[in-house]
Amino acid sequence: MNLIESVPTTWDDVRDVAFFRIVGHLLDARLVEAASLLLAANDAELAPSV
Repeated sequence: MNLIESVPTTWDDVRDVAFFRIVGHLLDARLVEAASLLLAANDAELAPSV
């Protein structure tokens, strides 16, 4: 039995789009918006170049 949890670090269209399509209907829109803002704030691809 493996006790170490593995969290994916890259986006996978098949897995991730399906997941967000399902939970998007289950979660409050304000929570989804807040989570999206937090994720975007920490996204290295969107960070301004210095």
